[in-house]
Amino acid sequence: MITKFITKKLLFFTLLLTISWSIYAQRLDSYIAAFDYKLVPMEANQLLHVTEQRGISVGWNRVERDEQVRLLGDRVNDSLVFHLVITNDSTVRILVLGRDINATRANEQVFAMNLPAIVEAVSPPNATIGQGIANATLGVMTLGVHTGIRRVAEGDTPKQVRTSYLESSLHEKMLGHSILEPGESYQGLVIFDEDQWEEVDPDSIRLSIQNLSQLVYLDFNLIVD
Repeated sequence: MITKFITKKLLFFTLLLTISWSIYAQRLDSYIAAFDYKLVPMEANQLLHVTEQRGISVGWNRVERDEQVRLLGDRVNDSLVFHLVITNDSTVRILVLGRDINATRANEQVFAMNLPAIVEAVSPPNATIGQGIANATLGVMTLGVHTGIRRVAEGDTPKQVRTSYLESSLHEKMLGHSILEPGESYQGLVIFDEDQWEEVDPDSIRLSIQNLSQLVYLDFNLIVD
């Protein structure tokens, strides 16, 4: 009985210590802090540029370097980052085909970067975040508490810890496929490789949205400078 009581106490204090380490780590490291920095809920018409078809609006902005750091932990090297918001003010359900987005000029096009390419472009550093943070930050998982990001092994380096947080931020914040009911909005980031962009020199970003009632597609051309 006494042993069980002591074990519970130890687990409780270990949990408190781990959470304290996690909060401390967030203050020290931009990748960890970015995991908790969310996209603010908004509608398409709140962004600088907006276009509309049949009650569906798409708004877009360029994401500057400071905001990239807040959202992802660091800027995405040699890339262009856009923030898109889609608002469905129509009377039908729609499917946003965010993973198929591309930028075009005439018959040439460049596709948005995928997650592995973005992680490679950001390239989280292996600089020390403080002895033990690589384990303590996510050590709470050893107590059976799921944090929503991948399990981090005891021997993981600071780079691997940062990469885990970056991948989780990208999964949550990148524009993907999403079904929207009437009145709903959906948003996410779209990232293009700068070298590929300059080769094509696009004049617009093309996003396809499917009307699920009639099974027809609407193409939105978002004019870029």
